[in-house]
Parts: sequence; C-alpha cells; structure tokens
Amino acid sequence: MLLLSLRSSPYLLLTPFSSLHSSQLLRSLETRIEDECNRYQEALWEEVDPVTADKLRQADEDVKNRADLVIKARGGIEEERENQENMLRDFRNTLGGNKNMQHAYHR
Repeated sequence: MLLLSLRSSPYLLLTPFSSLHSSQLLRSLETRIEDECNRYQEALWEEVDPVTADKLRQADEDVKNRADLVIKARGGIEEERENQENMLRDFRNTLGGNKNMQHAYHR
C-alpha cells in the first residue's frame, strides 16, 4: 500500500487491487510528480547557475518543439498513407469492375 500527500488531493490511497481507474490515476499522478520534479530542478538550477538554467530552458523548449514537429509529421504521413490506400482500393475496384464488364461483353 502507498500513501501519498498531494496539494490538490490531501491523501491518496493506492492498493494493488484498486478499481479500473487506477491506471488513469497513476498516469495522472506520475505526470504531476514529474512536473513537480521539473519545477524543483529548474528552481535549483536557477539558484545555482542562472545562465545554465536559461540554456536548459531553451534546450527543453527546443526538444518540445521538435517533438511536436515529429508528431505533426507522423500525422501527415498517416493521412497520406490512408489516402494512398483509398486510391489503391478504388483503383482495384475499378479494375475489378472492368473485368466483370469484359466478361459480360465477350459472352
């Protein structure tokens, strides 16, 4: 059993046999903890070395922007793949229809 104290929810009790929502709850908790750790690290760097803190913030922003571009590109690739599959399916259906027409014409 794990007992955690958080700002928005005073206490959270987790057991291995929690309800169906436990995985969503854990993901939410992990995100909140990661955000808090990042804020702490940023504050620590700001206190120790402000120049490095600025560089780290810029690097983090650059990584985030690049990740967003990759996600956008993947979406475009998936859309293009679906379009090509649809065109190929339509082409095959057209060829299949033409073969049926040819068979009827030659009889």
